[in-house]
Amino acid sequence: MSEPIESSNSARSTGQAVRQSGVVRLINALNAAPADRRTCNRIRAAFPAMAEAELRGERMVQLFPTETAHLDACEACALEYGELVDALLELEAATGASPDAPVPTVPAHMLTALRIRRWVTTTAQQVLQKTLHSYGDVEAQLASWLEDLTAASSGAIQPPQPQMALAYGGANTEMALIQVTWFAAQALAEQYTVDELRAMQARSALAVPVRQAAEQVAKHLPKRQRTAFIDTFVAQALTDPSAVIELGRAQ
Repeated sequence: MSEPIESSNSARSTGQAVRQSGVVRLINALNAAPADRRTCNRIRAAFPAMAEAELRGERMVQLFPTETAHLDACEACALEYGELVDALLELEAATGASPDAPVPTVPAHMLTALRIRRWVTTTAQQVLQKTLHSYGDVEAQLASWLEDLTAASSGAIQPPQPQMALAYGGANTEMALIQVTWFAAQALAEQYTVDELRAMQARSALAVPVRQAAEQVAKHLPKRQRTAFIDTFVAQALTDPSAVIELGRAQ
């Protein structure tokens, strides 16, 4: 009769140890200089393998020396990695997995979220600035809404029609603009690879898929906001094409 209790305690101890290591990384990262974005993207590509290894209790410094050193020096990556590990722990708890069960695979939509979240935050701020007279904390609103990612078992979260409909009545317009920014970026991240987006940029054609993605989701906005959103989304993307290219899939 004591085995389930011991297993539960073991799982709890592992989760606590993982969270504590994440806290240490975050404290170190807060005191460090920001890293180059391209380095961050390269490190983030290793997050799924790192998270699975950490949840198995393996020695991260030995397996991922470069990546763990980066997490100690980059607040943004430390936060994103911590969120990923927390999401996997919650996924294990939700599915009732035993402590000796295989670590759950990182869902594809969470990998997309890791790639696009920071870009969406910056772009949504520009969209709100151009569209509304005043707005709140974009990053906090986005973080609150994306908690649904943890609960989603498979596939990407699709545009929520009831929430989008609120914009037509003038309510919750701010969140609607944040959401359409997310879904436009998600479309780019899921439909194109890095190489495909880079090739478009070389042909001076990157604006085409960017505008198409914006126009597709803008149908959920009222007409008075639609043009402003599309123009701002495209303009923000073209100010830093390399950031848009990095939204794409590795292959």
